[in-house]
Amino acid sequence: QILTSGGTGVAPTFQTAAGATGMDDVSGVARATSGLLFNSDTAAANVLDDYEEGTWTPGLTGGGVTAASATYTKVGNVVNLRMDISPSSVASGNITITGVPFTASGTAISAVGGDKFNWSTALIGLHGYLGGTQIFLFYFTSGNNGHRLTNSHISTATTIRCTFSYKT
Repeated sequence: QILTSGGTGVAPTFQTAAGATGMDDVSGVARATSGLLFNSDTAAANVLDDYEEGTWTPGLTGGGVTAASATYTKVGNVVNLRMDISPSSVASGNITITGVPFTASGTAISAVGGDKFNWSTALIGLHGYLGGTQIFLFYFTSGNNGHRLTNSHISTATTIRCTFSYKT
């Protein structure tokens, strides 16, 4: 049995009735103002206090960007970030993607995919390095030499795809 209180325009508060062994199914939206704990857990550090899904707007240093898809899911302090973008214009310098929706507390590294890059050397890997609210792109050649991706490696026909998972 679930007892509710609230009123017009107020989200209901749910309580399990005395002696009940668990919560019944709840239809509609249930809001927890302090977060959720599962099972018999009582530790404040384990409270799930944030969930969010949305889109974000990537930027491109030295140029513009067209986002086919740029989405995120944030659960607690972990963000899963996805993007599929193409430059709409390209200027000079190193390529950095800006506009990451939540600041990373550390760094994250992801393999990067895509197509129509301009390479003058044999490539063995393309990776993204997320720090703060920016993604820095690097390519690796034989001998494990890492280099920043620059405007000479991309065009408006290039597609860049990657996924990051990081902590805020």
